[in-house]
Amino acid sequence: MNKDEIKALAESGAAFRLFTNDRKEYYVPHRDFISVMPDAQAVIVYQVNGNGYFTIIPVWTITSIQVASPEQKQP
Repeated sequence: MNKDEIKALAESGAAFRLFTNDRKEYYVPHRDFISVMPDAQAVIVYQVNGNGYFTIIPVWTITSIQVASPEQKQP
């Protein structure tokens, strides 16, 4: 994955999950929950529950992205 692919997907408004090489996954319900750092080294994913927590994910650790269908909701 690269910065441009992630940024384009976020801007599309689709919900998606990022999977990393340490087998973690991060749910992004829409573009307000992700920021792509300008230097393309990392993305910031904000937690859905609104408690202010976020995770900084190095782009090189992202192994795949799963786009949610419109009827899918976060488990």
